[in-house]
Amino acid sequence: MRIDLPTPAAFRFRRTVLSHGWCRLEPFVVSEEGHQVETVVEVSDGRALPLRLEGESARVTIESPGTPSSVERQALVCAARRVLNLDADLEPFYRAVRADPEFAWIAAWGAGRLLRGATAFEDLLKLVLTTNCCWSLTMRMTAAVTAWGPAAEGTRRAFPSAFALRDVTEAEFRRSARLGYRAPYVTRLVSNIVTGVTDPESWQADPRPATELRRDIDAIARCGAERRREPAAILRAAGWPGARQLASRKVRTSLS
Repeated sequence: MRIDLPTPAAFRFRRTVLSHGWCRLEPFVVSEEGHQVETVVEVSDGRALPLRLEGESARVTIESPGTPSSVERQALVCAARRVLNLDADLEPFYRAVRADPEFAWIAAWGAGRLLRGATAFEDLLKLVLTTNCCWSLTMRMTAAVTAWGPAAEGTRRAFPSAFALRDVTEAEFRRSARLGYRAPYVTRLVSNIVTGVTDPESWQADPRPATELRRDIDAIARCGAERRREPAAILRAAGWPGARQLASRKVRTSLS
């Protein structure tokens, strides 16, 4: 399968792929200069397919081996759009940064668009795994958690869904993935999603203001010594549009 996707006017593939350390966390594999990135996507319950993305400013090409079904093709396209944040409207943010020469390069170079996981849950769990530790430990914990995900061809796996992790105990998170104090937070997050208490995948379209939505993420944000972690980081990872508005307001405040 090979599909070309149009991109927003200010989109820059390499700047998005290399925007932060996510490209170094499994299941991502990135080329040395960031011109290509691969991941694995769960396209249906327990079935995963590899996904390769290459891009320029005007378009992104996505590839997956074989001939996926129409449902699987749609899942791969949706994952590609989420991974590259293609539906994010950064123009309000760009208008803010253009007002000051120190930050105007962000808009001129098409920066500010963050690489994301294939699901909001993937991003949320990875955020938890960044707390109070070195980056190498984050990489090891992420790799260990990814081992619970569905396998694609070869040995590569997709990042597991909450439902794939529902039978993993807190003790096993500690022992097998070395999550340490993070284990109970991860166990609670998984349980809340499986039982329907919270649904991170719905946050992207959530019309509620940040003050209300924050209550849904409070248990995630309070992780050990980083109890006061900025909730906008979690909202941005989940794709909530209001997080970009918060970022724009912060830039405007810094420029005033």
